[in-house]
Amino acid sequence: MKFRKGVIVALTLVGILLIATGLYITNMKRTVAINTFRFIPEKPDDFEAVKREAYAGTISMCNVDEEYYKQPEFYPSWKNAKRMYEEYSWSHWGRHGYTAFPLSMTYDVENMKKGDEINLCSFFANGWAVWTWQGFKLKPVENEFFSIDITPDLFVLDPTYPIVGDDYIKKITLKITAKQDIPLGTYEVGFTDESPSDYFNKKQTELTLAQQVKDKPLWIEKCTEITSDKEKCTELVNRREKSYSVGGKWKTENLPLTVVINAK
Repeated sequence: MKFRKGVIVALTLVGILLIATGLYITNMKRTVAINTFRFIPEKPDDFEAVKREAYAGTISMCNVDEEYYKQPEFYPSWKNAKRMYEEYSWSHWGRHGYTAFPLSMTYDVENMKKGDEINLCSFFANGWAVWTWQGFKLKPVENEFFSIDITPDLFVLDPTYPIVGDDYIKKITLKITAKQDIPLGTYEVGFTDESPSDYFNKKQTELTLAQQVKDKPLWIEKCTEITSDKEKCTELVNRREKSYSVGGKWKTENLPLTVVINAK
């Protein structure tokens, strides 16, 4: 069978193209993908509208459902944190920290009497790109005019790396009750975070070690893809997996939540 020169050239180019395509597909297959956000609910179509109204205060944070507040994009801190997931450095790892939203609320009351209540909600999450389960105890910041009940006030948050866990965030409910008739003026209350008890931390360490981590080989593979050092990556993952940390040890300048009450 005879081929014209043009046909041979064309077939050669096709062969080169197929080889190049094959190499490209092979490289694509070698790229390790970690489904970091697999526990995050599907984002609702009206997410931006609900976020807008929650930020404006026209709807209560208590009325924001988890398919909205579990979205990382719901929080201002995500704007800077996002790059930690896009350009993750395996040489460093997050062990402590939290993110809270909103940091402050203002609430106006009129003629508030002893026993009257204010019900508010905020959100408290594990820090971004944190490998550890963290235990927290929330403590009311009260005064002579107001008492506060916090629900929940003792909990453990799931890691946010390499997988953002289903329970990485809590909706916090505050019931603020007037201890007496409230005079005109401005008052500040809220909550702070502290370390849980030694017994709680010991129990949670045991429970964390009992966790099943199915993705460990994938994490090592992803780290190796980036660093080309499987031995080092295995050591890093072994050191980081199934780790529980005690929250509340490192205080930020501001409270996780400050509520300013204007009595008019």
